[in-house]
Amino acid sequence: MRFITRQMSGRSHCAVLEQLIAATPSEFPNAHPPDTAKCGLFKTLAIAQPAPIIAQEQVLKSGIPRRKEYIEGSNPSLKKIQTAEGLRWCPVVKSVKGHVRPDLVLVNGFEARHPEGTYYIEWRQNGSRIRKAVGKDATEADNQRRVKEAELNAVNAGVPILAQTDASRVQLAAAIAEFLEETKEHKKPKTFSAYELALRYFQESCHKTYVREVERKDLLKFSIFLRDEKHQGPRSVYNKFETVMSFLKAQGVRDLISKNDWPTFVEEEPEIYEKEELDK
Repeated sequence: MRFITRQMSGRSHCAVLEQLIAATPSEFPNAHPPDTAKCGLFKTLAIAQPAPIIAQEQVLKSGIPRRKEYIEGSNPSLKKIQTAEGLRWCPVVKSVKGHVRPDLVLVNGFEARHPEGTYYIEWRQNGSRIRKAVGKDATEADNQRRVKEAELNAVNAGVPILAQTDASRVQLAAAIAEFLEETKEHKKPKTFSAYELALRYFQESCHKTYVREVERKDLLKFSIFLRDEKHQGPRSVYNKFETVMSFLKAQGVRDLISKNDWPTFVEEEPEIYEKEELDK
């Protein structure tokens, strides 16, 4: 269980925290006070012994103002990496200033370098844990973590948040990471490997930041890149191009190219041998 304090005004925030820690068992029968806590949103995380989460009604009795939406949790950055025991979620390592240190994670309490893997941000909302892929770049992942912290901070302060309906700000790297995560769960390993390679090549060819920035010329450039830079055959070019188009379709991006823009290949018919020839 995680105990998280909320951003409130000045010393009143600390006072509420002290009240929660000093509460008697009769006031909070299911609560275990945290070992340590700092005042400040998302920096007040403390690990306690496993116990049921404090009910919303009990928290309200403690003097914390009622919120339209009860959000608990933090927003630490995670990275999903490959270890000898399989895929694992590992906390990232941060600098003294709180920035994510690229490629470094904590594995069993020790720093380890893992350049592979995808960064995730995590928070709790309405009692449910939510994880979101934010790409493979440490700096960009850290930026998205800060954006989410600011959003949850505003919600906790009672500031209404407008629904994010602008899909133009979906980042290409994060969208690819999430698409591959879903692919890995629902497709065979061989299919996942093919998807991962095709989209990795696309990121090497296309340097756009956001999904909605991808244009027709980026796709045409990708076909040439596969042929000239990666020395792919016509059928391989077509297959990888088709994978990228499937990814873009899943992001709601359609009608960028016409049929004539697709790469072509000639399907070779298998040569037929007569029985007499095979017996020779």
